[in-house]
Amino acid sequence: MAGFAQSVVNGRIPGFDFAGIVLDAPPGSGFTSGDEVFGIQGPMKGTLAERILVSCAQVAYKPVGISFIEAAVLPLVGITALQVFEQHALQAGQHLLVIGASGGVGHIATQLAHRLGARVTAICSACNAELVRSLGADSVVPYDGGTAAWLPMLERIVRTHGPFHLVFDTVSSHEKRDKEAAYESTIRQAASVPLLAAGLKHQYVVIGASTGSWAKAAIKRVIGLNCFEAGRELFWIDPFRCTAQLAALRQAIDEGKLRPQVSATMSFTDGGVQSAFRQLRSRRVVGKLAVDLSRLQDEDPALGS
Repeated sequence: MAGFAQSVVNGRIPGFDFAGIVLDAPPGSGFTSGDEVFGIQGPMKGTLAERILVSCAQVAYKPVGISFIEAAVLPLVGITALQVFEQHALQAGQHLLVIGASGGVGHIATQLAHRLGARVTAICSACNAELVRSLGADSVVPYDGGTAAWLPMLERIVRTHGPFHLVFDTVSSHEKRDKEAAYESTIRQAASVPLLAAGLKHQYVVIGASTGSWAKAAIKRVIGLNCFEAGRELFWIDPFRCTAQLAALRQAIDEGKLRPQVSATMSFTDGGVQSAFRQLRSRRVVGKLAVDLSRLQDEDPALGS
């Protein structure tokens, strides 16, 4: 992150999702002091704090079947996946491609799409293939061998099961290391068989891009003006009206159809938070990382501030 984008976030508290205990709530809100809740905060407000103020429209009762740590990592990725599927009308029997299926958004999207009844083809590393299968992926395509390996596998899957009605690319962004994979251009230009279903609008969805693309996403989210070219979209979630999605996530967990994977839990210290962001930047995190606000001391002396 650099330039204008860096200047916007400098000095602000990071974090979007949370889980914790209500300290105070307005009358008639449906919440009371002591309730266990989870939810999401709006942009630039932050959740890595011991106390936060959040709208009741962005909070729901925590699912009873998971821990606070598991609940805390779920809202952002879960709401993102649900809103993408709702906006693009993903239905049972349709074919979804998830790129980055072992990551934060990807591993939740895979489970939710499987619960919906969609056929899920997933791209991930070979070492995470069994995990992704266990989450509900019908076909798993390792990316380790490069385009020469994964593209023919996708083509064989499409010949058997039909083209993709939606591609949810949780990997691609404006960064050089992400651009090098060239997933979108390769999938669109596949010569031997069309990989994308015809006649669908914005069927290629990404969640990472340049500042300019995020400006387009903001315009679409705020005033409804679509500035994206046909066939693709940078998705910006709506965190302010997500009560229904939080309830859906809780229901999926209660049914035993959804479980967030937490790869590591960090302490609420400078060292712990910095370590979490370094791991995120590595692009090698399986599932999600959590920051535990009850841990106020680094347990690993290597985690310097």
